[in-house]
Amino acid sequence: MKNILVMSPYRYALENKVTDVKLRMLCDDIEDYCIDAIQALPDEVIDKLQGKTYDLVYVDDHYIDDELAEVRSHISGDIHKNIKFF
Repeated sequence: MKNILVMSPYRYALENKVTDVKLRMLCDDIEDYCIDAIQALPDEVIDKLQGKTYDLVYVDDHYIDDELAEVRSHISGDIHKNIKFF
């Protein structure tokens, strides 16, 4: 199973990206995945990611380096290939 995180502080951006990711998975014929959509303000990132690990991450580019470092610590595999910004 592929665990995917979509995270943004904005609900509209989050909903649009989740729809986009589902469409990509359908086009790539991938059925075994789970999307965790998290709306998190900068001070909530650490609490909302606690104890979770993801294979692929889509993260809003409005987060600063400290929040992105926290997100990167929850990625399994090659960090540079598995994080996408939107």
